[in-house]
Amino acid sequence: MYIDQILVDNFRILANKKFEFSRNFNLIYGKNAQGKTSLIEAVYFLASGKSFRTRKILEQIKDGNKRMVVYSKIDNESYSIELSKEKRAFYKNSNTCKYSEYLGNILVVSFSPEDMDLIMGSPDNRRRFFNYEISQVDKKYLKYLLDFQKVLKVRNKMLKNNEMDTKLFDIYNEKFIDLSIEIYLIRKKYIKELSLMINEKYQKLFGNKKQISLVYEDFLVNSDSKDKENLKLEFKNYLDSRKEKEKIYAYSISGPQKDDFSFKIDDSKVKSYASQGEKKSVLLALKLAQGEYIIRQTQKTPIFLFDDISAYFDEFRKYSVIEYFKEKNIQCFFTSTEKLDIEAKCINIELGDIVYED
Repeated sequence: MYIDQILVDNFRILANKKFEFSRNFNLIYGKNAQGKTSLIEAVYFLASGKSFRTRKILEQIKDGNKRMVVYSKIDNESYSIELSKEKRAFYKNSNTCKYSEYLGNILVVSFSPEDMDLIMGSPDNRRRFFNYEISQVDKKYLKYLLDFQKVLKVRNKMLKNNEMDTKLFDIYNEKFIDLSIEIYLIRKKYIKELSLMINEKYQKLFGNKKQISLVYEDFLVNSDSKDKENLKLEFKNYLDSRKEKEKIYAYSISGPQKDDFSFKIDDSKVKSYASQGEKKSVLLALKLAQGEYIIRQTQKTPIFLFDDISAYFDEFRKYSVIEYFKEKNIQCFFTSTEKLDIEAKCINIELGDIVYED
């Protein structure tokens, strides 16, 4: 999968601009606050309808403007997203479509300084991250997730209004249980496969014999049951046992909305015991494993976006990461405050404008 060009209008500092890219490596460089990160963020937004920098996507609209548009043509299909205070609209081949239909058409893996939150941040950060990554390649999971969020909202409202002892609550509770188990089963399978791939990438790239694992800390506390109906019954019984507590708290205290994921090195949590260098290495192994997983599931090669590559460039050269991307024919975007010694199309940006390109 390749993106040859992107048109952006009022995306942060970028106003009505067209950028053309190489299908190999693209280095976007320049001083801070000139629009480098905004450019690869626009690519990410085109793929996901989200930002890898902030949850407040309206911040991406250029100051003083009311709407923003990103557009590109990929594999003879056109894609665009329009964002304003009133709406976020998705288009494929000029036809409007739902988010669930749009997501997964453009596959991306992003790597930025903010990703350290996947290790050091809150469980909410990790849930959002893995929800998006699974949804990119599994439409069924995305549907379960969107339905679950609607049911959870209603269930919490009923708990707040003390409506647990009603037939309507029983109906929503059953839906809550069913969707929770569907999400749990897909997450469990995904994390098991991804964990093996992270460990493989870590050991192969860094020549390290330490064991890296990704652990799913699920709401069923690692139930041994593999039968879907048994899992539903287990969860129902657990919710029944917590009924009085939910009445007191007035919200759903258990379920996939409370799950967490942790990274470990030889059974010790990376968050607490790993060095800063080891944390960077684990994150890089995670991103490469993500890309490999996407390729296996979709037979398509994702686009890689690396923000502030300067901080990792020595590791990239030392551990042959650049060669890995070349061998896989992966299109990559790198941002840097300086022009680096790398064979790439170079785009120098100042205040949102291209001042040099080769």
